[in-house]
Amino acid sequence: MNTKKIVIGITVVVAVLAVALTLGAYSFDNTKNVKTVKAEVSTIKAVNVAQIQKSENIITKLGTSPVDEAIAKAYKIKKAEAKKLAEKKAKKIAAAKKAKAKKAKIKSQYKKLGTFNATAYCGCASCCGSAGGHTASGTTPTAGRTIATDPSVIPLGSKVLIDGKEYVAEDTGGAIGGKRVDIFFSSHSEALQFGRRPVEVSIKK
Repeated sequence: MNTKKIVIGITVVVAVLAVALTLGAYSFDNTKNVKTVKAEVSTIKAVNVAQIQKSENIITKLGTSPVDEAIAKAYKIKKAEAKKLAEKKAKKIAAAKKAKAKKAKIKSQYKKLGTFNATAYCGCASCCGSAGGHTASGTTPTAGRTIATDPSVIPLGSKVLIDGKEYVAEDTGGAIGGKRVDIFFSSHSEALQFGRRPVEVSIKK
C-alpha cells in the first residue's frame, strides 16, 4: 500500500514538473518573440499612406497582445511621420509654384534687349577715380540695385533685369558704351570676383 502511494506521489510530482517546464518554456519563447518583434518594429522604414492604411486594416482584426500593440503603435507613428512629410512636400511645391509665378509675372513686364557684356565696379578710387561720391543720376550707389549703362541704349532711371535680377540704371561711365552694363558692388574684392561675363538683359516696358 505504501509502495503504491509512493508511486502515485512520484507520478503526480513528475506530471506537475512537466507542466511547469512546459509553461516556463512557452513563457520564455513568448517573451523572446515579443522582444524580437519589437526590435523588428523599431527598424521599420518609412512607408507610404496606402501601405499604412492596409496594415491598419489588418491590425484592427488582431487581438491586444503585446506584439499586436507594438505593431499598431509603430504604424501609428509611421502614419504621423508620412503625414508630416506629405505636408512638408506640399508646402515646398506650393512655394516653388508661387516663386515661379512671381518670376514669370516680373519677366512679362520686361522687354528683352539681348546679351550684354557685364563688368563690375565699386566706390573706390581705383574704380571711380575718387572714393565715394554719387552716381550720374545723383543717387548713392547701392549694391544689388545700381548699374552703369550707356544712356543711349538704356536710359538713366530705367529698371533693368539682368539674368533674372532687377537693377536700376543710375550711373554711366566713359568706358560703358553699347551693349555693356557695369554692376555696382559694395567692395573691390567682390567686383574683381565678378569679373567680366555675358548676361541676358531686359528693360522694363
